[in-house]
Amino acid sequence: MMLADSLTIYTHPGELLSFIAELDKNGVYVINSALFNSGFLVGGAYFDYRPVDPSGSPELFRWRENFNRVCRQYAVNPAEACIEFGLAPKAVRSVALNTTRPERIAENVASLESQAPRAFWDTLLEQGLISVTPEQLR
Repeated sequence: MMLADSLTIYTHPGELLSFIAELDKNGVYVINSALFNSGFLVGGAYFDYRPVDPSGSPELFRWRENFNRVCRQYAVNPAEACIEFGLAPKAVRSVALNTTRPERIAENVASLESQAPRAFWDTLLEQGLISVTPEQLR
């Protein structure tokens, strides 16, 4: 099954996580797509396929600013954090990393190997930026 924009570092409701765990119990694997909420989480102007701006969606921009601050604090690439989180649930066996720039393909592949330090995830959790860490999803 493919998910798009519904299981990201920003969006990961408990009901969805439970559903994915149930899929895994039944041998159904997940391809996780749109891990960057249409690019917004890594600096884009779209969130879930629609343009957004700070005046209309201040909470999104505040979240992204705080996320990027924690990424800088721990020297973690935001895209790599998004990918690591999106791959964490046991049922997720693959991710679809889309790009409009061919030169980013090698970067995307390399991102699959990175791993942020536990303190990074703990800080995101403590600050309410995530509700569960990748370790808790495995």
